Amino acid sequence: MVEDARIVVGSAASRPLIAADAAKSLLGRPFNPETIAEAATLAARIAKPLDNTDFNMTWRKRVTAEFVTYALRELRGDDVRAERESLTRHWGDHAS
Repeated sequence: MVEDARIVVGSAASRPLIAADAAKSLLGRPFNPETIAEAATLAARIAKPLDNTDFNMTWRKRVTAEFVTYALRELRGDDVRAERESLTRHWGDHAS
C-alpha cells in the first residue's frame, strides 16, 4: 500500500510541474500496474511541452505518461532497463 507519494514532471513544461492529483491517486492503494497506469495518465495531463526542440509536442506529452510509468515501476523494484534502452535507441523515430 502506498502511504506517501510525490510526483514531479520535468522536461514537459517551462519548469518542473508537481503532479499532485497523480500522487494523490496512489495513496492508500496497492502499488500495482493499474494504480501506476492511472497515476501516469494523471501526471501526463499536466504536461505542457514547449515547442523548443526537434521533437513533436504531441509525442512529448504522450511519453510523459510512459516515463512516469517507468519511474514508478522502477521504484516498485521492477527492472525497466530494457525498455529505457529501447526508447533511447529509437528517439529519432519521433522527431518532427
